[in-house]
Amino acid sequence: MASQKFVDLLNEQVGHEFAAHQQYVAIAVHYDELTMPELAALFFRQALEEHDFAADQFMQWFIKEQVEEVSSMRDLLDVVRRNVGDVENIEDFLRARGSGGADPGAQRVAGA
Repeated sequence: MASQKFVDLLNEQVGHEFAAHQQYVAIAVHYDELTMPELAALFFRQALEEHDFAADQFMQWFIKEQVEEVSSMRDLLDVVRRNVGDVENIEDFLRARGSGGADPGAQRVAGA
């Protein structure tokens, strides 16, 4: 899983890209109202480019996260299959792997 710092920075960058998109749209609308179609078209193209770039960044991050999750679960499933009768080995695997501890939003573990 990506570090929280990476996620925060990615969100910030995507926010900047969408903000730039909105600014370019506003400029394009301004020039469109002044009946300056060439300038309006230029800024509409820029707005589309910023939007596409932000969406592309997000999709790359999202796909990377999905690949990591599938890989992690596949590894865990392999360990579980090999240790079906010994849950302590499964627990040891997760501990050694550094499963990251409890998710602060997760429900409390029964008996803990």
